[in-house]
Amino acid sequence: RVMAEFGHHVCAVDLTPVGSPAKGRGQSVVGDGFVMLRHPDLDAVLGMADRIGTDVRILAG
Repeated sequence: RVMAEFGHHVCAVDLTPVGSPAKGRGQSVVGDGFVMLRHPDLDAVLGMADRIGTDVRILAG
């Protein structure tokens, strides 16, 4: 849903593959993933980032 809504503003995605174990604390600068956005309006980017942070869940075990 997030990619369908914001995909044209997403410039990079790096998420841990499904089924991968969680990275231990201190083993990665990025953690278990990130989404990078671009938009000329900062408030729009902040709104999208808030939605992504609320709606996207990374479950690693």
